[in-house]
Amino acid sequence: MSKKDGPAFPSSYVEIGSGAQWIAHGMSLRDYFAGQAVIGCGGWPGNGIADVGDNFAMVAVFAYKVADALLAERAKAEARP
Repeated sequence: MSKKDGPAFPSSYVEIGSGAQWIAHGMSLRDYFAGQAVIGCGGWPGNGIADVGDNFAMVAVFAYKVADALLAERAKAEARP
């Protein structure tokens, strides 16, 4: 495993004074959404993703566009009173 490719959901247990706390680091919500977009759309006929062949860069661009749209909608929903 290289520095660029760490675990997706690592966590550690840290003692803080008399209490303890779990600290998690790793995959961002944007990365998680992008991965889910690839999984969700990868085998759906007619969506264009199933027919990209070896053009994985195109799949990645699509996935991050979906992730960005999900995050934008999430921000709008959180901003509503």
